[in-house]
Amino acid sequence: MGASEPTWQMMGGAFVGAALSEYLPTMPIDMKGDWNARARRHARFFIASSEEDSEVAFSASGERDTSLFFDGLEHLVHSDATVLDVGCGIGRMDEFLAPKVGRLIGIDVSGEMIERARERLGHVANLE
Repeated sequence: MGASEPTWQMMGGAFVGAALSEYLPTMPIDMKGDWNARARRHARFFIASSEEDSEVAFSASGERDTSLFFDGLEHLVHSDATVLDVGCGIGRMDEFLAPKVGRLIGIDVSGEMIERARERLGHVANLE
């Protein structure tokens, strides 16, 4: 690496250049612990969805965002497709994607989020 190239390190889940990192404290990153704590405290609150705190509003945001995310990509969403959702949380969007694909696999750093997804969407047969 040349002298003029910045070095990069992880800071709070984001890569930060050396110049900025000089002003930020270096601390260990525990993403799993952080997201597990968030899930226990209030899983829906920490997932980008809406201001309103209700299952109906949460679900509606999942339906809306699934539609927006796959706009123009509909050819990828079909009954033979296998989809991997990295960072699935509690399955906000998976609820609306699963009925359109053959198999949907959700993974998340947080076991607590996965457990809540299973509670919410355990009835969805093709969702793992």
